[in-house]
Amino acid sequence: KDDGVEIEDAGGSRLYKLKLEDGDWKLKDASGAIVVKAKRKEEGFELRDSSDKTIAKVKASGEGLGFKSEDGRELFKAKGINDPLAGQWLAVERLSPLERAGLVVYFLEVHR
Repeated sequence: KDDGVEIEDAGGSRLYKLKLEDGDWKLKDASGAIVVKAKRKEEGFELRDSSDKTIAKVKASGEGLGFKSEDGRELFKAKGINDPLAGQWLAVERLSPLERAGLVVYFLEVHR
């Protein structure tokens, strides 16, 4: 899509839409409700859920990406990917693994 990316089911029905709005990436469900907001930070991104609770802080770290909680506790690392914009979607547990992978590939290969 010209104004973002959509995740659809096998029948072509929209499940999610991801769009850049006011400097933040906003992932919305089919009803238009915000699921996740990704805010650009100095060294990466901060993902927040619909209640504005931090899901993860993501930044490049060594051989990949580091994912930390609000209080700085390490959640996990992703090796082999250095782009926080692409990799941050791995932390969105509401998405299936396939949906997460689709967003990662979209940002690595399509979005420029």
